[in-house]
Formats: sequence, structure tokens, C-alpha cells
Amino acid sequence: MRHLSHKPLDTDATDAGFMQTRRNLFALIGGSAALAFGLFGADSAQAQKKTSKKTAKYQDHPNNGKACDNCRYFRKPHSCQLVAGKISPHGWCSFFAQKT
Repeated sequence: MRHLSHKPLDTDATDAGFMQTRRNLFALIGGSAALAFGLFGADSAQAQKKTSKKTAKYQDHPNNGKACDNCRYFRKPHSCQLVAGKISPHGWCSFFAQKT
């Protein structure tokens, strides 16, 4: 907030301070929004981003010894972070990524 006085203001210094405060405010708002999304919106966003079994080339049996229960995206008992629908722990898809 600007302070009104009878003295002439140094407009360059006042505007620079105001702009810095404004930048900080927008950074705070943006950071808060990102945090809120991370806490509350991630699950719904992930659910919307899941692809179909057909697109993922999902099959309900292993592929060359690779199976969903050894994939980093598999979530017990029957789901996947990337593929929609019920997923078998013994299945496989083209998104397979070995757990570390």
C-alpha cells in the first residue's frame, strides 16, 4: 500500500518496490495453487489421464517374464497408475517399467 504524503515521491523507487511486492504476491498465489493441486487434485487428474487397455496393448498374461506385479506403475491388488480398468498382477502392457 502506498503512503500518501506532501513530499514529492521518488516514483522509480516506489514503483520498483510495489512491483517487487506484486511479484511476491503472484509467486505466493501460484505456489499455493500448485500445492493445493498436489494435495487434492492429483488423484482425480491421474484418473483422467489413464489410457485404455487397448492403447496400452494390455494383455492378461506376462510377456517374456515381465508382469504387472513387477512394474513400478502397478498398484495392488488390481490397478495401474497409467492404464484404466482392472489389471491382473500377472498381466503386461507396453508401459511396463521394472521396479527398482
